Amino acid sequence: MVANNSVVWIIGVAVAFSLWLAFALYLLYQRLSVEYQLTTQRLFHRKGILARVTNRVEVIDIDDVQFSQNFVERFLGVGTIRILSTDISDPKLVMVGIDDVKSVFDTIDKVRRDERRRRGLHIETV
Repeated sequence: MVANNSVVWIIGVAVAFSLWLAFALYLLYQRLSVEYQLTTQRLFHRKGILARVTNRVEVIDIDDVQFSQNFVERFLGVGTIRILSTDISDPKLVMVGIDDVKSVFDTIDKVRRDERRRRGLHIETV
């Protein structure tokens, strides 16, 4: 009876460790394969490790920006930013695992508003 209990514990620990390792590898892949760059006119989104795909969203085409953090994200100091735009390639861009999410959110929104003011577009009417 004691031997069966030991085997169950060993299997349980092995499964938990395997799940943890798979999750850690997934996060490492995400960290290495996704990159964002914000300029005064464009938001670039690069994805992939071996084959790289780059999309860009014109800042002026961004209609709405929002961010969220669940309990785990708040604990880790990261969050998710959702961008709604009129861009054809990424009309609903979701940026996951962003460090200092509130600051990045504010920066994207400020660049969007500044570009709209510079081009003479009213933010409330778009």
